[in-house]
Amino acid sequence: MKVIRKRLDIEMLLRWAFGYELLKSRVMLGPDDIGTSYENILAFGETMPEKVDDGVKRLPEALGAPHLDARIVEVEVRRLGSMEASWPDSRLALCGDLAALVPANDYRMTRHSANAQVLIMQHAKLSTRPPWGEERPIPKRIIAPNGKVKVDFQTNTRHYLSARAYCPLRYEPDPVEIAIERAEYAIWHGCLVALAAAINSRLTEYEALPPAAAPMPWLTGQTPDKKALDDGRRINEKLPLYPKRDAPLPPLKVKHGKGRKLDISQVQPD
Repeated sequence: MKVIRKRLDIEMLLRWAFGYELLKSRVMLGPDDIGTSYENILAFGETMPEKVDDGVKRLPEALGAPHLDARIVEVEVRRLGSMEASWPDSRLALCGDLAALVPANDYRMTRHSANAQVLIMQHAKLSTRPPWGEERPIPKRIIAPNGKVKVDFQTNTRHYLSARAYCPLRYEPDPVEIAIERAEYAIWHGCLVALAAAINSRLTEYEALPPAAAPMPWLTGQTPDKKALDDGRRINEKLPLYPKRDAPLPPLKVKHGKGRKLDISQVQPD
């Protein structure tokens, strides 16, 4: 009999594994760990973890063991290592319309690398996506130490300003920093595609689908992040702070010395 597996986006599968299932096997729940608010709740208080024979604090066994598919995901993610973008070959693809502002020989790009394992686990636990520089760089003037706008120029023998005088500009945010963010996003997305293909045949209950996130959102635009739970709710769903009710009726008039008269027709049930 063929088993019908649940089809789940690889991004959501990682969030389910690292944000919920694998918490059941956690031994150390300290301030240095990066986790979701649910993990922080479990870490709060000294009475919640149980002490076993080896003296190590663990979560109660009542929570059960992590799902087998979550274990498979964890093993495959831990095989990832340090990765880097093929710079400067990927300069035009990563920078897009900012390519003119990012030099091909910039040392920050040529030496940059990202730990893919940490990148995948961190965003899976936080249910986030890597930033990719949505804010546009804005040119700004450079102020010299004397408090005036800086001017670069060349002088001739008579100390006159030449026609090559100009005011240098700086961009905020730094276009190179944006290129670094996009390089890490591209590494993150490439790892999602590779993970979905590597674990799909070994999962028992779930089927990993390719990521719905755009590979280069700075060129094509980003797809919405659903952040959905297994029961269909959304993690970022906003609940009303107070129930919506009709406007209150005017106060009842009570005559002095007589009983309170109430018109039943004016009362509306909630």
